[in-house]
Amino acid sequence: MSEKTKALGATLEAAQKLYANKKASVADLQSVVALLPDAIAAAQHEHDALTGRQRETLLTGSDADLLKLDTDKGAAGRLLDRLRAIAEELEARLTQALEAESDAARARRRAALLAERDSKADRLRAEYPKLAAGIVALIEECARPEIEIDEFNKAAAPDKKFDRLNTPFAIARPRRARKCAVQLFISGVPRMKSAFFPKSTKHAWWITATAWE
Repeated sequence: MSEKTKALGATLEAAQKLYANKKASVADLQSVVALLPDAIAAAQHEHDALTGRQRETLLTGSDADLLKLDTDKGAAGRLLDRLRAIAEELEARLTQALEAESDAARARRRAALLAERDSKADRLRAEYPKLAAGIVALIEECARPEIEIDEFNKAAAPDKKFDRLNTPFAIARPRRARKCAVQLFISGVPRMKSAFFPKSTKHAWWITATAWE
């Protein structure tokens, strides 16, 4: 066996030990798999070199030379085959290990998201009906003066003695808002009730509030 073949045999031995370790980590698999392509290329080169020497040894070498060359060539060929085989197996295991690691990370992420989702859902169930009911009541209260304000503005328009009054919605709307629609879903109300404030040319804020049991 040539010195080159012996050196490559150490790489094969390390790969075999890792193959025997069924609990090898992803990092260990990656470190050894990364070495195998160069080892296979070197083993192929060594085998080709020994094959190239065969004819010259047949012509000029002794029986002992031929026997040694055949031994070295056979060892190089077996090493090449074994390196290729172990590389295929370890690459497959690395792919499986990476998939398992990714699945585990996704499972942990899913569990965390599920816990957060359920926590927020519990809070919504506990707090949303009260908050929504309060918003509906506020909208209905603010809507009451709107008709009277419109009538006042129409009456004041001809003589222009009084400035026009804006509605509560017009005053309270966000300055940069062009359009805002809010749909409120409220549970726990014994019967259907809705209040609708249509779109106005005077202000671009209208709200539909709907409540049902």
